[in-house]
Amino acid sequence: MSPSKPLFSQAKPLIGVLQLLPLPGAPNWQGALADVVARAEQEAAALVTGGMDGLIIENTFDHPQNPDRLDAAGAVVMGLIAKRIQGFATTPIGINVLRNDPMTALAVATSVGADFIRVPLLTGAAIAESGIIQGQFRQLAEYRNQLQCHNIQIWADVSQSRVTPLLGSVRRTLYELALEAWEVGGAHGIIITDPHVALEDIATISQSLPVPVLAEFSGDLVDAAHWLAVSDGLITADPLKKSFATPPHTQPTIDLAKVESLRAMADELRQVGV
Repeated sequence: MSPSKPLFSQAKPLIGVLQLLPLPGAPNWQGALADVVARAEQEAAALVTGGMDGLIIENTFDHPQNPDRLDAAGAVVMGLIAKRIQGFATTPIGINVLRNDPMTALAVATSVGADFIRVPLLTGAAIAESGIIQGQFRQLAEYRNQLQCHNIQIWADVSQSRVTPLLGSVRRTLYELALEAWEVGGAHGIIITDPHVALEDIATISQSLPVPVLAEFSGDLVDAAHWLAVSDGLITADPLKKSFATPPHTQPTIDLAKVESLRAMADELRQVGV
């Protein structure tokens, strides 16, 4: 696959994950749609105001997560929230449906005109707490053609520590997984989600592939510069919260000062051309 047109005009973009409260159809749905939408809007506004270059909307707090398809009611609400956010945010927006439902993510993205989807497992198969999950790259390619939404990019998670291979399969290197996601799965971007990855490995993968290689950052903000320096951008959620391990509740959790601090750090790196 040849590289696609870049989604971000800014070098080394910062992407904030908008973690939604439980959605309709989830076992832990609380029945208060207005609260879900209001918190999502408030947190998105804080992320954009603070300087994030993009957003990923994700059904983080649906528990237990369905290993197959998201309930239709939840998909509708994800689309509603995305559309509301597009009313005040001009940054690229992505959709991620957990545990691993790229078809629904693509349907939602198409319906609202989002820019990309994030796929937790694009190729291969693995064991998760919800059961066996399988990559659906072929079905996704067919569905993308069926919907004629070729402008929507596919960004694939790649990890060794967060994926348990099926019995008898060989554990491959992070580079091999990233190469497969791009070469076989057709990914337009790679997201390294392994929190224990060596920084030099991220740099090697970024330099070796013709597509952007972003790192998901979950540590202390003082270390973020090191991760951004070796990658093509950062995706983050918890480090931007008022409390690092904030439980899901209706009040917004994004700390605007932390977002601004991360943006200031990124601007410094961009100015020196790192």
